[in-house]
Amino acid sequence: MQAVVAFPVFFFKRKGKCRRAEDNEKFVTLDGQERTLDSSMLMICDAEKPVGIAGIMGGENSMITDGCRIDGEVEHSVLFAGVKVAPGAVVKDAVVMGGTVIKPGAVVEHCIIGENAVIGENAKIGVEKEGEDKGVATIGPGVYVGDGATVGSNAMVRENVKDGEEEW
Repeated sequence: MQAVVAFPVFFFKRKGKCRRAEDNEKFVTLDGQERTLDSSMLMICDAEKPVGIAGIMGGENSMITDGCRIDGEVEHSVLFAGVKVAPGAVVKDAVVMGGTVIKPGAVVEHCIIGENAVIGENAKIGVEKEGEDKGVATIGPGVYVGDGATVGSNAMVRENVKDGEEEW
């Protein structure tokens, strides 16, 4: 099954826009290929730069499927349907499965999060421990990571993490 790139209506109400590509404009798509565009192509843009080619493919920065609500920041990530990223939350270099909720102030980096997980307020996922190799944290489906909890970059979390706890 191929993931769908869709831009919800609120994206355009807040900062998104469409424009025609310029002839010979360069754009790197999700597959890592640099494409040469022409003025017959329609670009989907955020406030700063193009993020996708309308009807064709998303940009290398992120892929967000239909039904997501993004009020925080998302960079270099893939978000599946129904993901909610609250104001003040940051998602970077992550894959977040459908139905997951990332609460205000949470920082989610270098990780894979299973379906219907909840990342609590000010929780930190993918934290690197000094002297440890950088890894990819994994959070299982339906797992609750409590407010202020910390999950290390090499952790594999299958059970809930209580408020303020650390999982390495």
